[in-house]
Amino acid sequence: MCRMFTSLSLAALCVASAGHSQPPQPQHINGEIVRVSPDESMVVIRVGDGADSRELTFKVGKTTRFWGSDERLVDNGLYHVGFKQGTAVWFQKGEGQASNSITELRLYNPNKGAGGGK
Repeated sequence: MCRMFTSLSLAALCVASAGHSQPPQPQHINGEIVRVSPDESMVVIRVGDGADSRELTFKVGKTTRFWGSDERLVDNGLYHVGFKQGTAVWFQKGEGQASNSITELRLYNPNKGAGGGK
């Protein structure tokens, strides 16, 4: 009887925890900075390789979060010394009407998990 209760309790716990799993985090897009204009809150990023590459212009705003290569948030946004032409970046863009904006801009690869990478 005790075994049956333990088995049923364990099964119920597994079902309950499966229903509360977190949705997968969106992947960041990799690119290279072409141009930065902090005063205009604008950055141009090249994505893709070779003939398939394209330059995309994005706006950043008060809610955009910026990370340095040390994987820490930076306070001064595009004015940070790391955000310059030729620098590899990883970003998430906005959705819908905000698809020309960036919600996160990083100087390290968050897709590689803990420890990041370049």
